[in-house]
Amino acid sequence: MKILHCSDLHLGRRPAGGVGEYSESRFNDYFDSFRHIADYALAKAVETVIIPGDIFDRREITPGILERAEQVFIRLKEAGISTIISEGNHDRGGSNDSTWLNYLVHRQLVRMPSVIADENNGYKFEPVILNGIHFYSMGYPGIYVEDISRSLAELLDPGKVNIILVHTAVSSGGHFPGTVTPEVIDMFKGKAFYIAGGHFHSYHQYPADEPYFFVPGSPEYWDIGEKDEKFFIVFDTDSGKRDKIDSRRRERIEQNHSFASKSDKDFNEEFDNWLLSVNVRDNSVVVCNFRVDDNLYPDGAACEKKIESAGALKAKVNFIYNRSGRDNGFNDGQIFSTESIEIENLVSSGYADFTAEKIVRTYLPELKKLQAEEQPAESAFDLLDRMIEEVAGGI
Repeated sequence: MKILHCSDLHLGRRPAGGVGEYSESRFNDYFDSFRHIADYALAKAVETVIIPGDIFDRREITPGILERAEQVFIRLKEAGISTIISEGNHDRGGSNDSTWLNYLVHRQLVRMPSVIADENNGYKFEPVILNGIHFYSMGYPGIYVEDISRSLAELLDPGKVNIILVHTAVSSGGHFPGTVTPEVIDMFKGKAFYIAGGHFHSYHQYPADEPYFFVPGSPEYWDIGEKDEKFFIVFDTDSGKRDKIDSRRRERIEQNHSFASKSDKDFNEEFDNWLLSVNVRDNSVVVCNFRVDDNLYPDGAACEKKIESAGALKAKVNFIYNRSGRDNGFNDGQIFSTESIEIENLVSSGYADFTAEKIVRTYLPELKKLQAEEQPAESAFDLLDRMIEEVAGGI
């Protein structure tokens, strides 16, 4: 069977705080990326598409988001392609029956293997079986990932072709919420033909030798800070062949430049000359890291507007200062921006680095947007509840 594995579509996402053309363009990007995946599946005779979580960016979605997602799933179904899904942390509802994923199942557009806790504190798994292949799901296991993994690994028949959908990734360095250690994946060696992961937005596979656990990465950049390559994966259960396929996504360009200016006036002139010398491609997202004199504090917002006037859909400017007195390249300097200062303040207050970044890059901009739009207080409370839930439960 020829199977396509993608994850973390985040349909319905709008950039935090984004309004106007940028927000609308990025909103459409996520659907465009999913449609491209469907186009590939149809063109390459894929038989099954599997999506292990974060199909939607939020559990509360508008009718328009649902309709646009349905159109792609309908197209896959009408082409004879089965779609098998599982839940991600962004899809989660308050109960087993309260997510829009269940609606897609009820519409018979997708199939979803189930995992439920039983009365003996164990787990019951109901796989989807297609052409003799058993598709199991662990959903988004969060802190219970080791227990659920052990339960599933014990019941798997190594004589069958078993494929597992799970919204998790293997942590490297430190252990992040919602992720697994390599030892957990090791439980499935010789029992799982393929484990379809997600959650992290960049590609990785495990183990290095003869891998069977894969995370393709999100097909579209979730935010402007992401710069990793994005893929979906196509594999064949008969031949064992696995291919990484580049996804379609908004063009992102990163520029590094050092400025010699010692005054704001000189900087503005030097910046204008630099901008004339670079090729700002239309509708691209441009991220700039500018090394400047330690005593210089340029207007980053004004620089961003000039870059956007040159054709960029969105520009983000970071200033790098050589506080240590050394100049060994961009990686040795300190990037100062409103976001970096807020993150530093949260870290100094006791928050973990990844938690602080999550709060600053996602929730604070959304809270500011609600305030600017004078939304009711209930919206802010809902946002705070979601922040507490995600920060406590995983990325």
